[in-house]
Parts: sequence; structure tokens; C-alpha cells
Amino acid sequence: MALHNYGPDDVPDVRPRPLDELVAQAQTANDHRDQSRLSLAGRDLGTLITELQVHASTAGSPDRNRAVTALVTACSVAGPVVRVSAGNLDLAATVGRHMYDLARRHGNPGLIGFARWFWASDLSCLGAQDRARAVVSTGIDELTPVVRLDAADTLPAEILGFLHGRAAWIAARERRGDEARAHLDEAGMIAGRIGECTGMGRHFGPTNVRLHQLGIGVELGEGGRAYAEITRTPLDVDALGSRERSSEMHLDLARALVQDGPDRDAEAIRHLDIADRLAPQRIRMNPVARTW
Repeated sequence: MALHNYGPDDVPDVRPRPLDELVAQAQTANDHRDQSRLSLAGRDLGTLITELQVHASTAGSPDRNRAVTALVTACSVAGPVVRVSAGNLDLAATVGRHMYDLARRHGNPGLIGFARWFWASDLSCLGAQDRARAVVSTGIDELTPVVRLDAADTLPAEILGFLHGRAAWIAARERRGDEARAHLDEAGMIAGRIGECTGMGRHFGPTNVRLHQLGIGVELGEGGRAYAEITRTPLDVDALGSRERSSEMHLDLARALVQDGPDRDAEAIRHLDIADRLAPQRIRMNPVARTW
């Protein structure tokens, strides 16, 4: 209701709580999302989005920037809550478009890129690959000229890396392996320059790029080779402190092993069980996990 009631230019007719309180609540919700505690992440999320919308529309700078960032953060929590917990892919895509409209209105390149990446991810889940590809491509074109890999603010570079990762995933789904690997190389170059980062509560860096290599190898039908490459050198994904990312890795390891043949089914089941223990809400509702 909050997403449908108010556009990016609207001021809800409510009296919001103090901005500091709302910013802290958005961060807590994002932390719960990162740990796959989606029931806690989604608690009172509509109210939070509505109240932050008031501050984002009426506060002066720099409070407006804080409010917009917190509002985009809250929306980025709403996406997985409605997609995973409720299975509502349409509403998740609506969240992404709402985030993009908000970010575009306020002109922060990093937030705009983040919103594009998020929106494209949910469009991909819907199967709208043409639209997702266009959203990602435009985001890469917009961010590439403004990103400085030596800047103190790494968010634009992180998001550019994520956009290349999403472009690689889309290409892999369409069996364009050379294009997928080219985008992964770009993401790897960025990660190598900026290191492990956590902008917007996400995790971009060398570890994330290696996880992308695994998942995209599976999408290309090269699961056995992808598994061998990812396990050749130690990958401490748990160091990221994200149950979401750790569970996704174990799910992709399971998928890779299944592709490698029936002799590896026991190993695959072990990884699937680990993924389920880490993030049961995500794994048990995941159609890919159920299929594999």
C-alpha cells in the first residue's frame, strides 16, 4: 500500500518520527535482510517507507540526502521480503522501479546505479530479460564515466561492479558465454582495485566476484568446471558475515555438483542442507532450490 499510495514527488499526510530514529530502523531492517531474517526485516516496513518519504520530500540538505538514502535502503529490504516471503515478483519489481524514481529525483549517481541494479535483478526474476538488459546497460553507461577507483567514496564503483555482475548473469542465461565472462572480468578488475566493501549493506569485492563466477558457470551449464575453479583456492565467504551470501554460495555449489553428474549427488545434498540451515526462509521458498 505504501508503494502504491505515494509516488516520488508525493508528501504523505502523516507526522513522521524523527529522522535519526527512522534511519536507524532502516539500517536494522537491512541488517536483518543480510542475515536472512526476513520476518524481522519486514516488520512495520510500510510505515517506515511512508514516514521516510515525508522526510525525503521536505527536509533540507544534508538531512534530505540521509532521508533519501534510508528510504532507498528500506525499499531494498522490501524487495526480498515480498519476493521471498510472499512470492510476489510483480510487487518486487514495483519496488525496484519506485527506488529508481526516488533516486533519479535526487540525483545521487551511486543511489541511481544501486536502484538500477536492484530493479534489473527483479526484472530478471520475472523473466523480463530485455528490459533488465536495457536497465543494466544504461546504468553501466551512466556510471562508468564518473567512477574513480581511487575515490574515498567507493559506492559508485561497487555498484558499477554489481551492474557488470548482473549483465554477466543475463548474458549467461542467454548462453552468451564470451559476453558474460567479459562483464565478469570488468567486475573483477573493479573488485581488485577497491577490495571488500559493504556499501548499502551489500558485499562487493573479490569474494563476491568469485561467487558470481560460480553462479554464472552454473547458468552456462559448466557446473563441474565452475565447482573445480571455486574450490581450487580457499574461499572464506563466511568472513563477509552475511548469511544471505553464504547460503547463496552453498546453493550454487549444490547446483554445480548436480550438473557434474549423479555421482556427486551426496555432496550436492550436503551443500543444499547447509544453505537451508543458514537461510531457511530463502531456500525453502526458492523455486530453483526446490527444482534442483
